[in-house]
Amino acid sequence: MLASGASLAKARHKKSTSAVVGRLVRSSLYAGKVSFAVSLNAKAKSALRRHHRLALAVKIVLTPLHGAPVSTTRSVVLHA
Repeated sequence: MLASGASLAKARHKKSTSAVVGRLVRSSLYAGKVSFAVSLNAKAKSALRRHHRLALAVKIVLTPLHGAPVSTTRSVVLHA
């Protein structure tokens, strides 16, 4: 999961880059619907408490045993 550096920074130190705020790696997966939970790091938790919302980009990379990785990105907003 990625958050903009500006949303994690203090008001006077805004950054425009993205920062990784959570990560999950699974070794195997079955076809169909999948649910998962990812813990936020300390900076993301602090920003969520401070602003009561945190916009994230969830980037999912699926790597088959044979073939090229497939990537998809979704935008989500967490509310506290």
